[in-house]
Amino acid sequence: LVESESWLDFANLQYREGTAGSADTSNQFVASNFYGKPVAATEMVWEGGGKLIADQVRRGAWGILMAGGFFLYGEFDLGGTGVGDFGLGKAHPFLRIMLDFMETVPYWEMSPHNELVVERGSFCLANPGKEYVIYVESGGAVTVDLSAASRSLSVEWLNPRTGERSSAGT
Repeated sequence: LVESESWLDFANLQYREGTAGSADTSNQFVASNFYGKPVAATEMVWEGGGKLIADQVRRGAWGILMAGGFFLYGEFDLGGTGVGDFGLGKAHPFLRIMLDFMETVPYWEMSPHNELVVERGSFCLANPGKEYVIYVESGGAVTVDLSAASRSLSVEWLNPRTGERSSAGT
């Protein structure tokens, strides 16, 4: 296997023809193929006939990001035209919310730390003690191990469906 070879720059992943439609599935798949190098999930979250619906793309994409990977979003066979015209997919607004959010955090300093969250279906990308991004696939409360933090941290909730943000104190 070549995963640990110094000449390998990144891993390029495909999952069952673009059908990783849950954060749990995509997160585990990317994490299991992470060898300390960037992970490109090029065929994991495709929208369209025989693939995923927009909400599944959203969930799968968050799982990829929380595992430290990046992804390509494919719109496949939308409108019955083979590969659909750009913009036919309904996941674009969800992915815009994700991009806008990720531009506000220093994700390049973070790495996957799912061991810091307890609830199944919860995922953590963190720079322990400084910054934590938690994704809870089904929503709701989550328990996070913040023992590495030596100061109070601000908490903000993001609704990944609407983009609505709300402060939750410290």
